[in-house]
Amino acid sequence: LAVTLIFALPRFQRIQGLTDNLNRVTREQLTGIRVVRAYNAEGYQEKKFAVANDELTSTNLAANRVMAMMSPTMTLINSGLTLAVYWIGAYLIEAASLTDKLGIFSDMVVFSNYAMQVILAFMMLNMIFVLLPRAQVSARRICEVLDTENHIYDGAGVKAEKCGTVEFRHVSFRYPGAAADTLTDISFTARAGETIALIGATGSGKTTLINLIPRFYDVAEGQVLVDVADVREYKQEELHNRIGYVSQKAVLFSGTVASNVAYGERGHGTVSDGEIKEAVAIAQSTDFVEKMEGTYDAPIAQSGTNVSGGQKQRLSIARAVARKPEILIFDDSFSALDYKTDRALRKALSESTAQTTKLIVAQRIGTIRHADQIIALEHGRIVGKGTHEELLKTCVTYQEIASSQLSKEELNNG
Repeated sequence: LAVTLIFALPRFQRIQGLTDNLNRVTREQLTGIRVVRAYNAEGYQEKKFAVANDELTSTNLAANRVMAMMSPTMTLINSGLTLAVYWIGAYLIEAASLTDKLGIFSDMVVFSNYAMQVILAFMMLNMIFVLLPRAQVSARRICEVLDTENHIYDGAGVKAEKCGTVEFRHVSFRYPGAAADTLTDISFTARAGETIALIGATGSGKTTLINLIPRFYDVAEGQVLVDVADVREYKQEELHNRIGYVSQKAVLFSGTVASNVAYGERGHGTVSDGEIKEAVAIAQSTDFVEKMEGTYDAPIAQSGTNVSGGQKQRLSIARAVARKPEILIFDDSFSALDYKTDRALRKALSESTAQTTKLIVAQRIGTIRHADQIIALEHGRIVGKGTHEELLKTCVTYQEIASSQLSKEELNNG
C-alpha cells in the first residue's frame, strides 16, 4: 500500500488530465482538418499529437509498472503467509498430545482462511487506491460544471402587448475579466415593422449588441427594452417566444429538413406543413429542398454536414421565419449567400414580414442600404445613425465602408 500511495497514486491522478489533453488535441485536429491540409501542417500536428500521446503513454507505463510489481509481491506474501501458517501448524501438531492435535489442526485451517481474507482485502484496497484518484479528477471536473453559477435568471414575468418594439437606453456592456467596455452608451429605438441595420468593422460590438436582446448576456449599465418592458423582467421562455434568431454561424441539428425548420417552441401552436413550406420559400430554399431525396423529409446530418454553407444558412433563416416572431434578429446571416439570392430573400422577407421588426448585422452595404435606420458602430460606440443617404453625408465610418464596396456611380446616386 505504501508503494502504491507513494509511486502509483500521483501518476494515476495525472493520467486523467493527460487523457483529457490528448482528447483535446485530437478533437482540435479533426475539427480543423481542412485548414491543416490547406497549410500542409500535417507534420506539425503529428508532432503535437505525438508529444501529448508520448507523455500519456510514459505516465501510464510508469504507473502500470508499479502495479505490475504489486501483483507478484502480494502473491508472494500470500503464499509465504500460508506456508508459514502450515509450517508452524505442523510443528505444533507434532509436539501436541493426541487429544490436542485435532483442535490445533482446525485452528490452523481457520487461521489460514482468515489470513487469506486479510490479504485479499489489502489487494482490493490497493485497487481502490488505483481507481480513486482517477475518479476524483473526473468528479472534480464534473462538479466545476455543476457548480457554475447561473447569472441569467428569470424575471417575474411581463404581460406586455406583443408589438415588436426594441429600445436600447444608454446601454454599456463589458465581458467578465475585460479591461474595457465592449459597448458604451448605446441608445436607439426599433419600432414595430422597422428594419434596423448594424454595420461596422470587425470587433466594433455588433454581435454583442444584438445578443443582449434575447438575454444571452445582461447589460452592465442601462436598459434593453422589448415591447416597453426591460428584458430582465421577462421569463426567458416568454422573451424568446417573441424573437426569431439566426446566428452568425448557421446551426442545423440531425433530423430532417422539416424538423429543423419547425425546431423548438414558439408559444402559439406547432408549425404546420404549410407554414414549413412557406418559410422555406421565403428563405429561397424551395429549389434545393425539393431536389433532395425525400424533399422536406430529407435527412439532415449532424451539424448539417450534408448541405452547403449557403443552404445551411437559408434553412436557419427559414427556421426563424417559421416561428412568426415579433422580432427577427439576423447576425451577419446573409454573408454566405450570393448577391442574387440575398436580394431575392430580402425582398421576400420585406413582403411577408412587413409587421415584424428586423435587426440585421451585415458587412455588405447592399444588404442594408434600404433599411429604415442604419447604425454605424466603431469601438463599441454609435458613430452614425440614419438612412443610407444620410450616413453617406454625415458619417465618416460609413463613408469608408461604402467607398470600399460601392462604385463611384453608386455613391453619387446614393
